[in-house]
Amino acid sequence: MNEVLAVLSALMAAVAIALVLRPVIGSAHRRSRQWRPSLWWAGAAGPVLVAVLGWHGRAVVLVGFGAASAAFALWLVRQRRAATQRRERQGQVVALCEGLAAELGAGLPPLTAVVRVVRDLPDLAELGSAVHVGGDVAGTLQHLADVPGWADLRLIAAAWKVAGRSGSGLGEVLGRTATVLTERQQVRRLVESELASTRATSLIMAALPVGTMLVGTSVGGDPLAFLTESTAGLACLGVGLVLTGLGLTWLHRIETAAGGL
Repeated sequence: MNEVLAVLSALMAAVAIALVLRPVIGSAHRRSRQWRPSLWWAGAAGPVLVAVLGWHGRAVVLVGFGAASAAFALWLVRQRRAATQRRERQGQVVALCEGLAAELGAGLPPLTAVVRVVRDLPDLAELGSAVHVGGDVAGTLQHLADVPGWADLRLIAAAWKVAGRSGSGLGEVLGRTATVLTERQQVRRLVESELASTRATSLIMAALPVGTMLVGTSVGGDPLAFLTESTAGLACLGVGLVLTGLGLTWLHRIETAAGGL
């Protein structure tokens, strides 16, 4: 029975790590692929089960806890990096629209304006390539809009189509679109500043258990020995890790929902 539980614990932890190691963002032309954080609990469930049932192979249990915790931490870091990349791309969309409006206002032809503006935005080089080969600029913008952070390229594509069909000045239409995108960007920056306190709370929450253990050690206790050398301690450690993970996931979802404005 103990051997079965050990294998189950290791498999669940391995599944958690494998799920985290899946790319958060695929290629530049695929939507982000995210897995539900709740799947991480499957990785933590094995070690918790082993600890609660009183299995005494503590080393394997601790390895399982460590693997699941590392997997969750890696997932959280990758989500933060993806969010940073998404914000950078949102800024690139604003820069593209403002640049096009300025170049068109200076009298440049639309396609020439696209090529000139894209030179300063290497991530959008595909747009310049589409111009060089005589491709559909609006269609390329729609295609790139599937990449996380570039969704607002659909507004530029719509403005391009409207100007082409109605005969109105593209520079004027893009100027109005740039105003809308700039206002959105300002709202996002305001939200980012408000979310600073949420991020600080998550850091405190993650560090609080460690601080508590240090305080216990300073007053003559040995919390580490209790958590790692007894069945009750292992159970408490498992429950504490799960609750900490739940709290951090909850805060991350709040931040993601607010950042999607």
